[in-house]
Amino acid sequence: MRSFHPDNSRRLIAISLLLSLVGSGCSSIRVPSIDPTGRRVFDCDQSTTLFAPSDCMPKPAYAAPPAPAPCAASGAVATTPLPKPPKGVVEPEKSLSLSPSRIVAPVGTEVVLVAGLNGEECCLHEGGRPIKWMISQDSVGHFSEVGGRDTTTRFVSLGGEQGIVSPTYAIGRTQLFDQTIDRGTEIPGDDVRVLRGQNWISVSSSSPGTSRVTALADKLKNWPARQRTATVEWIDAQWQIPASAFQRAGERAFLTTTVTTQTTQSPLHSWIVKYEIIDGAAAGFMVNGVMSSTPAVEVTTDSNGRATAEIVPATRDQPGVARVRVTVIRPDNANYGTTERLTLATQDATVTWSAAQLTAEIAGPAVAEIDSTATYDLVISNQGDVPATNVVAFIPLPGGMQYAQSSVPATQRGNDVEWSLGTIEARGYRRIQMVCAVQGAGNHQLCLSVSGDGELRHRSCANTQVASNNISVQVNGPQQIINGSEFDTIITIRNNGTAPLTNLVLRDEFSTGLQHISGAGNMIATNPISVAPGETINETLTFQAVANGRQCHRISVTADGEAPVLREACVDVVPPAAQPNYDLSFIATNPNSPGQPIQAIAQGDDVLFLMRLQNISSVQLRAVQIAINYDANFEGLSATQYGNSDELRTVKWQYNEGIAPGASAELRVLCKATELANAACARVTVSASDLQPQTLQACVQIAQPRSAPPEQPPAVNPNNGNAGNQPMAQPGQLSVKIASLQGDVRVGGAITYVMTVKNESATEDSNVQIMLRLPPGLKNAQVASRDGTNFGAPRISPDGSNVAIPPINYLRAGATLEFEVQATAVAAGPQTIIAEATSARSSQLATAQETTNAYPQ
Repeated sequence: MRSFHPDNSRRLIAISLLLSLVGSGCSSIRVPSIDPTGRRVFDCDQSTTLFAPSDCMPKPAYAAPPAPAPCAASGAVATTPLPKPPKGVVEPEKSLSLSPSRIVAPVGTEVVLVAGLNGEECCLHEGGRPIKWMISQDSVGHFSEVGGRDTTTRFVSLGGEQGIVSPTYAIGRTQLFDQTIDRGTEIPGDDVRVLRGQNWISVSSSSPGTSRVTALADKLKNWPARQRTATVEWIDAQWQIPASAFQRAGERAFLTTTVTTQTTQSPLHSWIVKYEIIDGAAAGFMVNGVMSSTPAVEVTTDSNGRATAEIVPATRDQPGVARVRVTVIRPDNANYGTTERLTLATQDATVTWSAAQLTAEIAGPAVAEIDSTATYDLVISNQGDVPATNVVAFIPLPGGMQYAQSSVPATQRGNDVEWSLGTIEARGYRRIQMVCAVQGAGNHQLCLSVSGDGELRHRSCANTQVASNNISVQVNGPQQIINGSEFDTIITIRNNGTAPLTNLVLRDEFSTGLQHISGAGNMIATNPISVAPGETINETLTFQAVANGRQCHRISVTADGEAPVLREACVDVVPPAAQPNYDLSFIATNPNSPGQPIQAIAQGDDVLFLMRLQNISSVQLRAVQIAINYDANFEGLSATQYGNSDELRTVKWQYNEGIAPGASAELRVLCKATELANAACARVTVSASDLQPQTLQACVQIAQPRSAPPEQPPAVNPNNGNAGNQPMAQPGQLSVKIASLQGDVRVGGAITYVMTVKNESATEDSNVQIMLRLPPGLKNAQVASRDGTNFGAPRISPDGSNVAIPPINYLRAGATLEFEVQATAVAAGPQTIIAEATSARSSQLATAQETTNAYPQ
């Protein structure tokens, strides 16, 4: 604990005394002279005499003391009763206040008490007033520090004894100004604010018990108000109160509170924990095997410091929540230095009893017709907070109903239908649609019963009125069709009566997503006919589906003297299966800046035939085969890796895994123009499963060379001119790798790649050319050598899709070039960057690619 109290200066006190005497002009005083050098306050070798008038001292108020009063009679004790203020009148005199008056604190900590002088006479605004602090003899604890020991306070108070005199006695002085007692922690809330006219003291104790601290302002004349006492209860305890307990309905729940010492973590025996049910589900406490008649019990901690309460619900199968208030109480035990009970902590806990609650609901048509179908919606739900197990739903069908089908497989025994649903999770449900054939007239009641483990039961019923009718109508058609296809709806009409049905007309009104083959609008009707008793006729209607979704018929059959019979039948129209499709492009382009088609080249120049294929469908392209062949006017130099060149002037690739939706493939064949031609061409042919092969052609004119090639210097023969022994030039082999240094990025984020080009051959190589091809979703590419070598600025195409590194003149055998590539993602989706490398000795184009996903911001 920090406060600002510099040591008192005796010299300042001496000066104050001298000034007070000289200022009053009371006598001649001999005092040390002031040191003129400034090295000290007084010069002890010289002195100064101060003179004052001789009559400066005040005269006494009385020439002689008054005679004492006569002594009291023998046996009488003279007492002076304390004056009492009139009833209802507030004491006008000043008084002493002390806060806090009562506090509970852990042992080993410090408690700060603040005393202040109240009243208008002098003391609220004046500092330096003495406050005496005392700890009673029957208390534990000691004083640690007392306020009012700063130099200024002592100067104003004219010295006097102050500070901690003994562990249980201290003298402080009221503050001259406001002060904050900082405990040295980062929590401002534990600081103590001491105002002007107040004094503070800190108390501590290393053992549990009670400290009774008295503050005394002995200069006050009002004796009843000049002292106050504060009580500090020191405890060495900590507790763990349960927050909640969970049990199945009907089961007993247990709440256990643990009380231990804070210093040694040892269990505290015989402490009291009070449990009280304050609201919620009906429940009670079990004490020694007997239900308690009161809503609260007190349990003492055992040798392990544990106090356990047993709570029993009032019902066996109902869920509920009871709220229990838990109070930790220190007992009145001399071992703890106290003779009174002390409530230390109160906290609420909950006890939850859980149970499954099965409910059954059935809903169906209120009215149905013979030979029609009735659909019933069954919902079996568990509204409890624990799973319901071994759930079974059961319906005994009445005689006029026949089970047809249901959305959940059922077991049928005669006219009884049963579903085994297993376990239904808490707050869960199962929905079943049941279709019944209506076969007889009457008021039919269908009752759904559900059961589960734990004697769970529930039942719900629905009624369907079936009227007798001489006309029966059945509609049969597909449940699902493909959009654009035709289908038949067969309507069967039977005369169930004993007289002919005359002027019988069938009308069908259908959705706009269906079109009758006759081209009629959305309603058709048959001509009136007669149907003999017991006769059955079939009417076939042919439709074409023209829109996706659920499309329905509304059919009505009328006859003279009969009530109309209505039926509805629906069909789900689904779109046709997705078909594979792709975009294909094939161009002849400049190999140094690929992307733009060219129409003519000079003899001896190189031309790059570039094919790009993108799957634009929503299904996989399967068994994709691509072949590029070129005319005899060209000499093949290199091609994209994994190409098969077994056939003359033809390179083939095969994608065994297919090409995913949205993915693309890019293939290249590099050729040299060797013979003049007005149109020399290359062709690409693409074939895939379920698609017709597609062929595209790209042609260029091969013109005369622009200038004769420079004459090459004679080759140097290291074998002394023996040309017959000159070794053959070894073919080169390059490998390319590119990898991203991070995973997926947001649109607008930068992607960093590492690209390596390695000479895999055993001989040096030259004229190494490296090309980067960026998708439209990557922009602002930057390339730099990782070892700091400057190869020059790369050439970037106008659209930024191609980045060419300046040719590298020499690459020794086994050497590797490393580059760092950065690009910015500007579009969402997979972004694939392709790296390519060629050289003077490598006839194959070395390629590699890396795909990184960019997701929207």
